[in-house]
Amino acid sequence: MDSTSISLLERLRSGGQPVAWERFSEIYSPLMYRWSRQQGLPEQDAADLVQDVFRVLIVKMPSFVYDREKSFRSWLRRIMVNKIFEHYRGRKLPVSCNGSALETLAEDDPLDLFSETEFRREVMCRALQVMKADFSETTRLCFWKMVFEQHSAADVATELGITVGAVYAAKSRVTARLRSELAYLLE
Repeated sequence: MDSTSISLLERLRSGGQPVAWERFSEIYSPLMYRWSRQQGLPEQDAADLVQDVFRVLIVKMPSFVYDREKSFRSWLRRIMVNKIFEHYRGRKLPVSCNGSALETLAEDDPLDLFSETEFRREVMCRALQVMKADFSETTRLCFWKMVFEQHSAADVATELGITVGAVYAAKSRVTARLRSELAYLLE
């Protein structure tokens, strides 16, 4: 696996390496699918919509320019909203997805399909799953127990039979890698 410090979006933007697209898909496909289902799309339509969004991203990523005033997630959300509008154009909307609901979805307000906390946690968990093969089980456990379970380094060290320094080093390696992978995705 490529362990360079270049962010995932930059890898997509600068040539769309297959490994980068695979990683992005593994992280974002479940989220986009969930967003689609929350808007009332049946399972198959939601899966098709995710593929439609990827087709747009493949075309648009080479010219994507990150704007600190706007988040990548907002841009992705806009693409999804457009695809949802296309899907429902000329069709009868389901009860769970009426026109006003789509208009609300299309607005660029701070209320999002996921709460910010839920979104960040979900993306981080997906990224950790994707990165699973890149770290030993002990390294992953150190990070997980300290960050998500809020255990002290001393407790983790005792439980895993390693030194406190090794726990901090493991947490630091995973944290640095996550920052690299998710630099723009979580902004």
